[in-house]
Amino acid sequence: RGLLDSISALHEDIVIVYGHGGNTAVIREVIESLVFDEGRRARIWLLEWWRLIDHRLGHMDRVEAALLAALTGESQPVCVCHGLANPYMHAVECRVEGSVEPGEEGKRLIERLNDAVDSFASSVCSNVSRFRRRRSGSDTIRSSRG
Repeated sequence: RGLLDSISALHEDIVIVYGHGGNTAVIREVIESLVFDEGRRARIWLLEWWRLIDHRLGHMDRVEAALLAALTGESQPVCVCHGLANPYMHAVECRVEGSVEPGEEGKRLIERLNDAVDSFASSVCSNVSRFRRRRSGSDTIRSSRG
């Protein structure tokens, strides 16, 4: 919250590329609080990396493990989890079933992710430019939930 509060004091347009699905609801709550409750003039986009590459998130599944192995240069465990479909379920069971070594699989994922982030950032920049041109001198932005 403190980091986003500081950044939003200096910038109106913020893109967050997020890496841990378990805390997405908390980040959304912080964003809503800053923008709607405190009236911060910011447009904030929350991007979950797995959605950018059309992957259904799994906790340290093969995709996440391959990506992390490529980023760290170290072997990563691959987990199989049950109970992740419901984020409010407390009976999530995970077990390690193998590992992934750094290699081409992870490098291809990083390339796909980079391309997806570039594409999204271009879209955001284009939309922000259009929005600013339409503001016609008004510096008041009215936000509404929904």
